[in-house]
Amino acid sequence: MSAPDVHIILAEKVFDDDLSAFDRKDFMLGTLLPDIRYLAGIDRYQTHFKDLKLTDLANDNSFMAGAKFHSIVDEARMSYLETRGVYPWLPKSQYIHSALKFFEDEVLHDRLIDTGRFPGWFAALPYGQIDFPVDRQCLDRWYPLLLEYLQAPPSPERIVKLVLGMGFKHEEVGELNEVISKIRAIPEYAKIVLDFYDNF
Repeated sequence: MSAPDVHIILAEKVFDDDLSAFDRKDFMLGTLLPDIRYLAGIDRYQTHFKDLKLTDLANDNSFMAGAKFHSIVDEARMSYLETRGVYPWLPKSQYIHSALKFFEDEVLHDRLIDTGRFPGWFAALPYGQIDFPVDRQCLDRWYPLLLEYLQAPPSPERIVKLVLGMGFKHEEVGELNEVISKIRAIPEYAKIVLDFYDNF
């Protein structure tokens, strides 16, 4: 996954040119859904899709198109990082993948458009469009967690609140923030993140 900011930011970047047939609100809510798997305790394959292209979204409702776009972003990001060969010179940690994603949110957060829209969006979930193996109670826990996180730039405190809310343990979150701090000290990685955004 990318972290929440990046999923919204990249969806907004291409929406008007490539995705404007969909309802913007429902699409954006959809692109935030797949990582509910952490909260729901289900396998990744139940919420993520493989080898999709934008044209594969044409017959989906707006929410499910957004959910599938999430997987397109994830695969594009992974391919890009592998091409750039970043992993050998990054800190070694079991949390490196998650730490990179939250750092990417830090780098790109200022490209998040009008967060004032989000409370209204998140108050009107399109339950009828959601074809995922999660119940309404789980959905009603997931989106408030994301809303609080998205309202301001990522910080250690905001990351702790989100990740604990997703079901991780305090000691895991502590190490995660330590790894983010180490990545922050590598200016080359911030440049790679910006390059990924510019070329997405």
